Amino acid sequence: MNEFTYTTLFLILGTLVTLYILIYMIRKKREHEDFAISVTILGALFVALSYASYYSILDTIDLNKENIATINGTCEIVFLENIGGRFGEYNLIQVNVDNISVEAEMGKFPELEEGIFQCEINYLENTQTLLNINLK
Repeated sequence: MNEFTYTTLFLILGTLVTLYILIYMIRKKREHEDFAISVTILGALFVALSYASYYSILDTIDLNKENIATINGTCEIVFLENIGGRFGEYNLIQVNVDNISVEAEMGKFPELEEGIFQCEINYLENTQTLLNINLK
């Protein structure tokens, strides 16, 4: 199993646990002042996890069916999110091709440099995750 499958499983598990806690809290309605805030926050978390689970499931299915999008053209490679600190380093790569913008972790593509190049990229359409990049 690959990392997309694990991510999907953890998101689904988180969604189910959040739903269980939300239902439990509503059934055992308490009369304290923080009840409404707690239910609202858990509801928002449930919606966010459901949204992430849905797109993660779609990408996992596309990856297993080898339904991967490919685009050629002029790529602009940008490093994002400088962590800072004593040993600060960039941890995300953003690749822009035409009107498509995809991201990946820096550790997966350590050989890339910032700049504008001709390239071909393979990515997952739903979450805009970079799978492979070939510089020309």
